[in-house]
Amino acid sequence: MEYVGRVPAPPLDRFIDDVYCLTGVPRHRRMNVPPMPSAHLFINLGGPARVRDSDPSVPPAVFTGGWFMGVWTRRFLLEYETPVRLVGVHFKPWGISPFVDMPASELRDRWVPVDVVWGRTLDRMRDRIARAGSTGEILHTLEG
Repeated sequence: MEYVGRVPAPPLDRFIDDVYCLTGVPRHRRMNVPPMPSAHLFINLGGPARVRDSDPSVPPAVFTGGWFMGVWTRRFLLEYETPVRLVGVHFKPWGISPFVDMPASELRDRWVPVDVVWGRTLDRMRDRIARAGSTGEILHTLEG
């Protein structure tokens, strides 16, 4: 599996650590992710992705489009279909605030479908990203 990431151009670099593209066939379909000090935006261009919280009282979620994930204070499990085609944003700990119309604290230890936050914007973004010919174009489109 290939991970290509880069720091976005100013002014986004004040809010975002990196934008990235994850593609290919993973060695393992499940990724056990430790607590993370940053919020994320995931845009899934491949098969469904399943997210399982380490807290058994939280039901698992299946995402086919995209989702925001707040700062996470416990482990979670991410399961991919193969092949993986995922585009993402790692926000700085405070960086998600300008991009969502809710306090960042409401996303702590939660995942929320992008459509809940941005409406139909995700469909337009996914279409533009899917038409990009290279990883560099995908990341440039995502920054836009």
